[in-house]
Amino acid sequence: MRWFITPAYYDKLEQSETILDDTPPRTTNSTDRAWRIRFLLWSTLTSLSILLNVLLLGFAWLWTDTCNVYTGGYRNVSMNANFKAASAYSPIFDKVDMQVGLTTVNGAMHDNTSIWRMPPSREVDAAWDSLTRGGLEIITVSAADIELSGKDPALSVKAPPSWDQGPDAYFAQIDIFHILHCLDGIRKEMWSEYYYDDPSDAIRRELKAHCLHAILQNLLCTADVGIVQYNWMHDDRYPESRTIPVPDYNLVKQCRNFDALLEWTIDRSVPGWQSKWSELQVPEDAVVLPGDIIL
Repeated sequence: MRWFITPAYYDKLEQSETILDDTPPRTTNSTDRAWRIRFLLWSTLTSLSILLNVLLLGFAWLWTDTCNVYTGGYRNVSMNANFKAASAYSPIFDKVDMQVGLTTVNGAMHDNTSIWRMPPSREVDAAWDSLTRGGLEIITVSAADIELSGKDPALSVKAPPSWDQGPDAYFAQIDIFHILHCLDGIRKEMWSEYYYDDPSDAIRRELKAHCLHAILQNLLCTADVGIVQYNWMHDDRYPESRTIPVPDYNLVKQCRNFDALLEWTIDRSVPGWQSKWSELQVPEDAVVLPGDIIL
């Protein structure tokens, strides 16, 4: 293979000559700039990737909770934001965690085990009183709460300083307790001989008409769309017993936590308001509206 190798010849360098140039190498700004751009691009892409993963995990968590609500696997996550979106303004959504839970309502036609269906007694009245509190469980709200509710604070009754409710406190009640009070009043009409000396009292009848109308409007407003299916049933208690399709009113419902609301309302109600209510004095600057009163 020696014939493929070309002999090398070298010339001797003079002493003044050098192989390497003594001039220092030049560094260009373009090289540094390119490196910075690549680093910035890499950092940006990495940050965006981390942010995207966090967002995806958050959406996955929310989606899982939403699915759990409709599949019965509810995990006690507050639904107040959803209630706010689907309701008129109420400060209660910022004060009470209205957790929901699946409940099978008692829709039996001949069930007499529920105390809410029993004939009048001290126990029955105590049960209803525990829900209605006379229908006027008074709390206080701010002027801003009244405005956000679509009303005018200038027309609202303000708690006097002697009641120690603060400078921005207006009397209010929560609507569900008014509706329950009305429902209890209609219940008592079913047993008017037990509760009233004069079962045909015209003023009381007018009050119950107001209550019936209030309950109707409340039901139409909420418009429950639960599905009532039918079962084949046979009942020998009827003279002509036969098997017929019968609606099953034992619906599974997603219910708000009424117990939490009741507890909060009792704790936040104005102390001793019943004994002081009749002593309220009309302020000189109060706006007095024409009456729509049933006494």
